[in-house]
Amino acid sequence: FSENGKEFIIENVATPTPWINYIYNDHYFATISNNGGGISYVESPLHGRITRSRINDVPPDRPGKYIYIRDEETGAFWSATWQPVGQFREAYRVHHGFGYTRVKAEVRGIRSEVTYFVPNEDSQEIWKLVLTNNSGKARRLALYGYVEFCLGHALVDLINQSDDQHFNRVYFDRNLNTLFATKTYWVTGSLGTQQQENNEWDQWAFFTVNHPVAAYETLRERFLGGFRNENNPLGVEQDALSSSDTDFGNAVGALKILVDLKPGETTKVFFRLGVVQKKQFEALKVPATQKYNDPKAVETALKNVTEKWNDFFRHVVVKTPDQNTNHFLNYWTPYQSKVAFDVGRVASFYYWGISRGFGFRDTAQDTIAITISNPNKARERISLLARQMFRNGRVFHHFYRDGQGELTRHCDDALWFILAVTEYIRETGEVDVLQKKEPFVDQGSGTIFEHLMAVVRYAENNLSKHNLPVFGRGDWNDTLDYIGGDNGGESVWGWMFYV
Repeated sequence: FSENGKEFIIENVATPTPWINYIYNDHYFATISNNGGGISYVESPLHGRITRSRINDVPPDRPGKYIYIRDEETGAFWSATWQPVGQFREAYRVHHGFGYTRVKAEVRGIRSEVTYFVPNEDSQEIWKLVLTNNSGKARRLALYGYVEFCLGHALVDLINQSDDQHFNRVYFDRNLNTLFATKTYWVTGSLGTQQQENNEWDQWAFFTVNHPVAAYETLRERFLGGFRNENNPLGVEQDALSSSDTDFGNAVGALKILVDLKPGETTKVFFRLGVVQKKQFEALKVPATQKYNDPKAVETALKNVTEKWNDFFRHVVVKTPDQNTNHFLNYWTPYQSKVAFDVGRVASFYYWGISRGFGFRDTAQDTIAITISNPNKARERISLLARQMFRNGRVFHHFYRDGQGELTRHCDDALWFILAVTEYIRETGEVDVLQKKEPFVDQGSGTIFEHLMAVVRYAENNLSKHNLPVFGRGDWNDTLDYIGGDNGGESVWGWMFYV
């Protein structure tokens, strides 16, 4: 930890597994690892995926949000994060902070510092790169920002590429100095099937930079080259970007710029990845892509992110004789709780965001954890949980914000709603939440209190011959699923929880 406890510093970047940080606002979400890996999505990691994750890839944590740095005199190149090029491991240091990750390095006389963050309001992420020439001589550098696109439904992208990749569209707008990408085929169902509505993805993704683009690439095969990967892309090694648009294939965004640095000189480069809703594209594409060309706007946005997190931490202050305890209780435990609440545990290095939405009981637990610091958000989440309930008290085990969900026979799922509501009332004293009306999934609506009573009825109608809950698909201990077969099994824990 840093001295004030607000950063976790990784000095040996070759961690056993990638260590992930989360950068996001209410609409736009991204993960970023200590080595520049991660995904980006808008609203949903399943339906709104911007960048691709290649599951079980070797090496892991690919692809990512990469900046290649190439010395134009020698042709030698490296990356602003240790991966993907993977050289000079000892030169890198990573700082995971609240709402940002910063990677520092010095390679071949060039000092770099790249900070990844998402502004509080806008649907985009900023890669703020600061370069300083410490080599003692003038340097000309080529910088290549690189992402691999998914564009839409992340599961379909994995299992139906033979069809899906025919509908990618990527073009470069010279007036806006920006690559735009979308898909003209979008499966909106949660399952990756052949069924589709023949709709276009509802977003335009964009990738831009605050320096004039010298060349660009839109197709992965052209950028990486044959029998290569992100470690040694042909487009960087041979400085051979095609500057061609594409309407098929594995879509990527690669932007090349040129930077001249005198000895001791520093420059700032801002790569930005984001989305614009298609229905507002013409009205919003200019402000979305041009707003953060201004260094002052970038600095203000990063400052506002930090201030937002500092305000969150003000709700609870713990002072003990042990500094590590203080760091955890004042910062990192609340941070973990808030991230779990906001992201819904649906996307990480382990959860790929393709097979489940919000977990009902996860969400109820996260609601309890956030009630102290943000009761308004907790109240909103109680309403969201209520909308996942059927009139008979059953609830979706997993669900998506758009109303789709999965029913299972877990005996404990609905009971977490009781705990979330009662803990919210215990903390806030706001008993009036019980009178708020929310719809049931199948028929009509009812107050939060009526939803609670529906859970009671469900629990009391799901009993075995010993008057214990039928275990069904499982209880809170996930590894004990299917105890007693499909129709048998009893959960003592479930009944204790109910009582």
